[in-house]
Amino acid sequence: MLLVGIVGLVYAVAPFVYKQCNGGWQITVYEKLYNPLVITVIIIFGLILVFIAIWKTSRSIFRKVLIIFILLTILSSIFLASLNNVRIHTRDSRRAADLGQLRLANELYFSYFGQYIDKLEDLASKTNGEGPMIGETPKDPYTKQSYDYRLSADKKSFVLRSLMDGWDNNCNGKINGRARFLLNNSIDFDGQILGLSCDDPYYCIFVKAE
Repeated sequence: MLLVGIVGLVYAVAPFVYKQCNGGWQITVYEKLYNPLVITVIIIFGLILVFIAIWKTSRSIFRKVLIIFILLTILSSIFLASLNNVRIHTRDSRRAADLGQLRLANELYFSYFGQYIDKLEDLASKTNGEGPMIGETPKDPYTKQSYDYRLSADKKSFVLRSLMDGWDNNCNGKINGRARFLLNNSIDFDGQILGLSCDDPYYCIFVKAE
């Protein structure tokens, strides 16, 4: 029964990992388990094993109830905190996908007119009989505001920018240099680009026509 209890505890805490952040340590969800349903199933399975082990080894009903209550309180607190990380990750992934869509639409516009568009909103409209390049111009999933966009003077390059909720220099593997691969192998450019600051926590896509 002791072995069953140990296995149960391992399963119950398996979705959570400690990571160094801002000089300290924090509990977060393992990056491969950002699905709340998966996390819930794993935790429940672990708690069932712990419950079985306690029920078989303890003779005191009060002790059984107390231990289970403590376990549920601790794990539910961790779980609720982890859900916030899940929501943040989901929003950031959506932002990266939105910028990717805007980039492709702007590239399509360039293929027709030999220059990038002045305003992102115009990508969803017809221009000189062509288009629209995108069905609807995406906006930030949380603020509902348009993404930042800056066009070069010659209209041959542009930068798209979004403020990410879950990024900072210490918690997300900052790499020295101008670009790094993040969020499904997309490229995040750092530094000043066309007058926009692209350092963390900003996520930027920069495109220059060849």
